Amino acid sequence: MNRMIRYGLIAFAVLIILGIIGVVGLNSQSQTKKGVTSPSTTTTPTPSATQDKDVALTLTYTGKGFEPNLNTIKVHSTVRIRNRSVRLLRFVSDPYPTQTDEPELNVGELQPGEGKTFFVSQKGTWGYHNALDPSERGTLIAE
Repeated sequence: MNRMIRYGLIAFAVLIILGIIGVVGLNSQSQTKKGVTSPSTTTTPTPSATQDKDVALTLTYTGKGFEPNLNTIKVHSTVRIRNRSVRLLRFVSDPYPTQTDEPELNVGELQPGEGKTFFVSQKGTWGYHNALDPSERGTLIAE
């Protein structure tokens, strides 16, 4: 009987250890999916404006919308869009779903952590949105 209790306790301890290992492993995978990146992950550099001094405005997508979402810049300026969320972003001009107001704003898809730039060559007021969630929108005014 003493032997059975000992084996039962050992089996119970092994199950507890395996359970802890499983929870830690799942938590690690969950954190990676939530945007915690490993040291080997790199952000794609922006193509045409690598220096901040070349960029008149940086728009940040957070997964809940754009910050800031109302912007005024000078015409002939470069704008950077950064995806600081864990979701894919498809940055395009209004109106939904045709995206025809200002083709320069139709940057397209940005992976999480990615940044791209676009150049505003004419005056106007244009709306933009995330084509994957059109309720996430903003306005760009070029003077």
